[in-house]
Amino acid sequence: MQKQDASPTLQSTESAADGHRGLAPVPDVWEYWDGTPQPRTDLLRWGYTTGACVAGALVASLLSMNDTGAQGLSPDQRASSVSLLFGDGRVRSLPLGPEMAEFPGFSVIRKNGGDDPDCTHGILIAARLRRVMPNEAIDSKDVLCRVGEADIYLHALCGVGLVTLDGLDCAKGHWAINPGVVRMIAANLERAGLSGGTWIAEIAIPDGESLASRTLNKTLGVKGGLSLLGTTGLVRPFSHEAYIASVRLALRCAAKLAKTAFLCTGTRTMAAARQWVANSGMEAVPADLPAECFVSIADFLGDSLREASKCRMERVIVCCMPGKLLKYAAGYDNTHAHKVAQAMELLLKAIVNLFPERQNLERELVDLPSIRAMLPYGAVNPGNDAFPKELFTAQVVLTCTPFDPSNHTEKINSAFLENQELYHPFELAAEFDMGNGYTIQAYRRVKEPTVAELDTYRRWLAEEDAQFPYNFSAVWDQLETQLAK
Repeated sequence: MQKQDASPTLQSTESAADGHRGLAPVPDVWEYWDGTPQPRTDLLRWGYTTGACVAGALVASLLSMNDTGAQGLSPDQRASSVSLLFGDGRVRSLPLGPEMAEFPGFSVIRKNGGDDPDCTHGILIAARLRRVMPNEAIDSKDVLCRVGEADIYLHALCGVGLVTLDGLDCAKGHWAINPGVVRMIAANLERAGLSGGTWIAEIAIPDGESLASRTLNKTLGVKGGLSLLGTTGLVRPFSHEAYIASVRLALRCAAKLAKTAFLCTGTRTMAAARQWVANSGMEAVPADLPAECFVSIADFLGDSLREASKCRMERVIVCCMPGKLLKYAAGYDNTHAHKVAQAMELLLKAIVNLFPERQNLERELVDLPSIRAMLPYGAVNPGNDAFPKELFTAQVVLTCTPFDPSNHTEKINSAFLENQELYHPFELAAEFDMGNGYTIQAYRRVKEPTVAELDTYRRWLAEEDAQFPYNFSAVWDQLETQLAK
């Protein structure tokens, strides 16, 4: 059983960008759709995620119950739509579909991806909330989400994949339900009045297992079905031509204000770049660099660099996650997962060359499915990212001085340094002066990890653990069992 955050706080979505085929406004009400192809419109239509479908179906299930927790409304008495809180703080209406014969009593929503359709566009997702006794046996694969005094166990009946490898946002051995989806479910069930009791949230995607073969799930170690994804609940329609046009326009505007541009691939890299510049940055980059000089480029590195060159930018800094960085190193122009596969063999060769003394290293790493599994990195948000157990399993750990006090990672760093002072589990292998007031330290592990090290992290991160036990205690308890062996 994996525990998940019950916090109703949701992240906000980005604003729309103009382009050749512009974006329609996000609707307040999605009309019922039977799954037949939709006619092309002048504006790109927004959609909603699989996670939003599950959250909406569970809310509809809750609202159809009587006071005893049993289904109190017949199918023809139930509402035709459900009100749902999305990640931008707005409430919108999703249409409910007819009951499915194979899942009687379940609420049903058809996934509408708008004009950014993937293989899940049009699928039916059924869900039901069922009250149970606190001592009822729970499937160990279920994901626990708390809302007030209520315990809700998210249980897949069919079509939702099972995580079989480390390195994903969802814990190994549990259903592939993204933490953002769990938060959205919690926020909306709380909004609908759920506050106590023990519940099973049953989820069914009849075509999920067959559709999963058209995704990257098998490569990522998610077997038997789809992943339930979504942070804001919204699917932003994506036109390559429109996005590239907006990047070109943004770079031309930036070039009029400065000769430096940060090309950021996503929301997190954009926020990190702005924080880095504001806090210190580089000598040649002013802390008050205009906001227009931070440009979101998504997967379009090649087009963005060519436009920056045309605009005579003197300095371009690319901000991305390691996965995209590896694709850049392999020479890919467009890094979208449907365009190019990850260049794992390039990373494997580089790692093996760095550690020639590790004779079996290539054999240990060759079957790992992702860059995060091969080269773990970071902890960014305590509600999204689990405690980095790689502090115990990795041979090399990187940190820096000074360490920016941005979030709970400062506590992780402090605990790491305290362990180093008390138990000396690592040796300082190398230092790199970055020339901007920061020094990167590379520590190499020289002693086997111990429970005493783990206790230091427990003490430093007690506050985060109380709020997000599934990302802290759950990981620590597993590590302690491994260390005891």
